[in-house]
Amino acid sequence: MRTGGLRGAQRKDRRAGSERHPAGRKRVEAVGLPPEALVRLLQATPLLDGIPQPGLAHVAAQMRRRRLPGGTVLIRQGESARVLYLLASGKLEVTVAGGDAESPPVNILDPPCWFGELGVLMKQPRTSTVTALIDSEVWTLSARQFEAALVQYPQIGRSIIRSLGERIQRKDQDFLGQSTLAIERARLLADLRERNDALAALSEVARAVSASLDVDTTLRAISAYAAQLTLSDSASLFLYDEARDRSEVRASHNTPEEYLKAIERHQAAGLAGATPEAAVGLSLVAKVVRERAPAQIPDAEADTRQRNRSLYLRWGYRALLGVPLLHGSRVVGALCVRRKHAGEFSQREIELVTTFARQAAVAIVNARLFSEIQEKAAQLEVVSRHKSQFLANMS
Repeated sequence: MRTGGLRGAQRKDRRAGSERHPAGRKRVEAVGLPPEALVRLLQATPLLDGIPQPGLAHVAAQMRRRRLPGGTVLIRQGESARVLYLLASGKLEVTVAGGDAESPPVNILDPPCWFGELGVLMKQPRTSTVTALIDSEVWTLSARQFEAALVQYPQIGRSIIRSLGERIQRKDQDFLGQSTLAIERARLLADLRERNDALAALSEVARAVSASLDVDTTLRAISAYAAQLTLSDSASLFLYDEARDRSEVRASHNTPEEYLKAIERHQAAGLAGATPEAAVGLSLVAKVVRERAPAQIPDAEADTRQRNRSLYLRWGYRALLGVPLLHGSRVVGALCVRRKHAGEFSQREIELVTTFARQAAVAIVNARLFSEIQEKAAQLEVVSRHKSQFLANMS
């Protein structure tokens, strides 16, 4: 067995004993030659797999033990790589400067494991910082001693290549996991923004309903918010005339006037008495009013049963959602939003448009009550004036 390389390296490194400590670093304890237990520990590590017992004992004789109190920085990112390490006990944390402060550590090292060998082989500065999370114990092997062992036992190189492949595979998996986490964080952030926008819009509409008697302005605002927050291209609000059994447009957002006129001409009469079979041929607005429940058309091009299919497609509308305007059990109209691309409206979007529809129903009912009050007040004023004139004439 050739041991001259190892012994020569041992003589050259004997004075060093251990890795130098940069200024300001907490010094770690260095103890004498390792016990026989270190040889058994080396046998358990893949890096030295295949090296005979005498060779392991010779490598162990070159190593030095260091005890690290919890919190000790063993390796600093950017410093020279002079030794490699074998973690015998404890737990180490690997971090990279400049990363996301909220991200987890790059790695957590558990015993037994070698680390720092790539920096030694590549003769490059350390790429990460290693800190003891708890009281730990490591064994060090100098770069010169490691190179001598590598020359004498080429199988160490094969073990390093295998270890590097496994490490790259784990990093790929970690990267995929972190990418998934980043995507989820972005989705949650977008979801939070959407909820905040919806809450702000609902608050604005609620203030308008309670403070404004200009119902047309309020309904136009509701149509605009419903379209914007569902990423729709247009929206319209219809009022249902129960006496005439028809729905008519009262407010809209970004909807062509010609389309609205065509939709009104296509509204089906006889809605109140429509049977379930006949309801299949009803327009979306008529269906919503009749059933007092939301309804949608995910793809008008694919749904050949739709009464107004040709009209929707002529104006480029592929997906439509309608919800009823309910005040108690009474239906007062419908709110519709439209998109020029196919796809279902989500449950959240349906609930959001339904909330806007409730606000619209309150605004409409309040406006009607105010109109009735004004009308009765005018009638009382006329009666009072006539009464005053009668009493004046009598006197």
